[in-house]
Amino acid sequence: MDILLKILCVIGVILAIIIILILLLLFVPFPYTIDVNYIERRIDVKFKYLILDIVGFVDFALPIKYSFKMWNKILFDSSETKNSKKSKVDKKSADKNNFDEKVSDKIKSDIKPISISDTEFIKNKNLIKDTNDTKEAVKDLMIAAKNYEKELDKEKGKKNLKESVDNLLLKLNNLIPHDMIYVIKKLVDELFRLWDGIKPRKYSIDIKYGLGSPYMTGLLYSVAVPLMALTEGDINAAPDFKKTGFQSKLTIKGNIFLFIVGLCILRLLCDKRFKSIVLK
Repeated sequence: MDILLKILCVIGVILAIIIILILLLLFVPFPYTIDVNYIERRIDVKFKYLILDIVGFVDFALPIKYSFKMWNKILFDSSETKNSKKSKVDKKSADKNNFDEKVSDKIKSDIKPISISDTEFIKNKNLIKDTNDTKEAVKDLMIAAKNYEKELDKEKGKKNLKESVDNLLLKLNNLIPHDMIYVIKKLVDELFRLWDGIKPRKYSIDIKYGLGSPYMTGLLYSVAVPLMALTEGDINAAPDFKKTGFQSKLTIKGNIFLFIVGLCILRLLCDKRFKSIVLK
């Protein structure tokens, strides 16, 4: 009997610990941090939340490069995508070159030397001249026919303009059905509710800039200082009167309430119409 009571006590303690941990995860806000740095057309991003750690960058210098990692494992990388595309292009070009070589060899093997007399050469020359004259006449006739078709198209376009607009409006209505509008509206509503649980509580911005002209740099700084004083966040600007450039660092801090996130997901799952449309 004593052994059974001890086992029940141990199970009760374990269940209590699990329940406390679940309540802590749901109702206690956990902080997150987002760091964004911009230097010379390159953006570095870092996101931290609990054990989640995502690091990445986007380099806008042509060709554009990007890479994102989570726990030092690559999620997205432009170099891997380019290498796979390059291998496919190289394979296609090699196949095309082999095909061209085979066709060229076939044509060369099929070509046979032809010998004609002077009389036949003169006849063929006159025939070519007559053929060229016929081609020019046909070409002029085709140009006249195209001009006539353009005039007819203009007249038809003026008459059918209203019908085209009506058809376009009808197609737009068909592209966005009522069910899709309902899904979008439901998602937007839940995103606004979710924003209350994850919106940033604090942010800071550090900016260093230079316009190349001390006068213009100082003028911009004199305009920016009163605007920075009106904002609630921590914004600092440092003018560089010697160099031209722009650098910035953005730090965002906030809390995520998992209870609010789970509540938004639960509301979507409990909506029968939303679930039927999405799972259809």
